[in-house]
Amino acid sequence: MKRLLRGSVLVVVLLACGVSAAIADPVQEFGVQIKDVKANGRFSVVFTSNSFDTTGAPPPGLTAASVRFAKGIRIKPAFLKPDRLCQTGKLRLILLAHQTSTFKYPQMLPNLAVTEKRIGSRLDRASRRIVRTCRQAYVGAGRFVLDARPSFPDVIPGFMHVFLAAPTAKGAIAGFGIVSYYDQTAPIVRNTALLTDQQPGATVNLFNHPTPDGRYGYEMRLLPQNFGRLPFSVAEVRVESKGIVSPGGEFWATLPHCPASGKLQFKADYSYQTGLRSTNVIQVPCPRFTR
Repeated sequence: MKRLLRGSVLVVVLLACGVSAAIADPVQEFGVQIKDVKANGRFSVVFTSNSFDTTGAPPPGLTAASVRFAKGIRIKPAFLKPDRLCQTGKLRLILLAHQTSTFKYPQMLPNLAVTEKRIGSRLDRASRRIVRTCRQAYVGAGRFVLDARPSFPDVIPGFMHVFLAAPTAKGAIAGFGIVSYYDQTAPIVRNTALLTDQQPGATVNLFNHPTPDGRYGYEMRLLPQNFGRLPFSVAEVRVESKGIVSPGGEFWATLPHCPASGKLQFKADYSYQTGLRSTNVIQVPCPRFTR
């Protein structure tokens, strides 16, 4: 009877998993906007991403996710030198160690120039160099929303700051170092010590993987899930970058010549733990120069 009972429970669990996988209908949306293109070559980029399941349940876990950039969008080699890349993990520790009751971590990250002035005299030479390098490698900022069900009943909002950083994967040419913190005004964060005291960080690696058809160049491998202590799916992301400008005034990246179609193409690929795969392709109108 015990063996029969255990077998029945196993069958029920397997059937439940099968039904869950069968009805899951995850959707991944992403967008790229290139704007404020100047005649001198400078431009801004807005990246957005939305993830959800049409059933209303948490989306199944991702095992891999990547975005392919239109060929010709590239970072200039001078900006990829090791001494120009931010060590985001060390930056985080420096800022946390020198925050005060009136100048806290969420205030320090958005404007490292001000931060450097306020805490610079208390830093040793190596720490000052790290803060200065990260200030000059600042890519942009944005917001995110995490879906951490069933661990948390409500979505978890937060803010992120992005730096051009050293890669963490073999073969990558660089990384986008993400330093973030949860939105302290959100009730789910304010009432949960685990979230209040966390400042998640990670690196999104960038590879130079041009496709044979000449359509795509860089590949950016996104974080699937479960980095840090909190399992989650990334429900929403919006990051805006005005780019990096060197102390000498050089802009960090280039855009391709506009193709005959008048549009640049981007592609995103997703793989789920359930075995499902999906691909999204978007076309972005070539931006025009503005004065």
